[in-house]
Amino acid sequence: MSSYVLEHVGERASGYVHSVFATSFNVALDGFLFHVGDSRHPLSCCGANVAPDRLAAMLARCRPGDRAIVKRRVLRVYDVAGTWELDLGALEEQSLSIASPVARGRLAALEGAVAALGVEDLIGLARDARFSKVVRALERPDPTEDDLRRAVGFLLGRGPGLTPSGDDVLVGYGAARWLCGGAEAFARVVREAPLWRTTDVSASYLEAVARGFANQGYCELAQTAALGDEGRFPALLADLQRVGHTSGNDGLFGFLVGLRSVLRG
Repeated sequence: MSSYVLEHVGERASGYVHSVFATSFNVALDGFLFHVGDSRHPLSCCGANVAPDRLAAMLARCRPGDRAIVKRRVLRVYDVAGTWELDLGALEEQSLSIASPVARGRLAALEGAVAALGVEDLIGLARDARFSKVVRALERPDPTEDDLRRAVGFLLGRGPGLTPSGDDVLVGYGAARWLCGGAEAFARVVREAPLWRTTDVSASYLEAVARGFANQGYCELAQTAALGDEGRFPALLADLQRVGHTSGNDGLFGFLVGLRSVLRG
């Protein structure tokens, strides 16, 4: 389970099953969207992963709107057939904080590896004049808070899907800024943004990155860069690209823009 979850889901919380998918589900708990996924997949900074057979049993019963509570670190869900539980206290905690700066030289190697993917041609947004203007502002060595507000205002909720492409770009950008040691202004702007304009799932990831947390794929990429293990970049980047229809490439494009912002300074 992500350490970020522990900041929001303590000994007691209440809510309901928010959404159910083929291989995961979300539970809204006192305003926090808690994701439960498959242990064969990368861990979400907003959730926990469980064994496939355990997840299948939960998904077979899980329905949006089912009442849910957390008591003494146990998630309990009430459905038409009765009650089922997930012991959160039994799950291994994993830190998905990305707020650990990496040496500039090693960031340059990472920037080169991401740039080689050509992700700007694979994103889910139209690359029109306004989009290009926003990207140029984000790529500046030290974008002002006004620059950041305009960029967030333009990208927030832009595009279709569970996590719109514009939001994925922002999450990737935020992850890179934390990795480069200069995310405070961006984080402040995101925390003040009208996140109700986008999906609940996207809002949860934007809130997380504003606090220095990212999904496991980005954290592993950051750790690999910090160690200078450039040989692992292709496999880690390929895993990130496989996320969603365009979400992976959208996020990596934002990540690339964030890296360029720092390296040009």
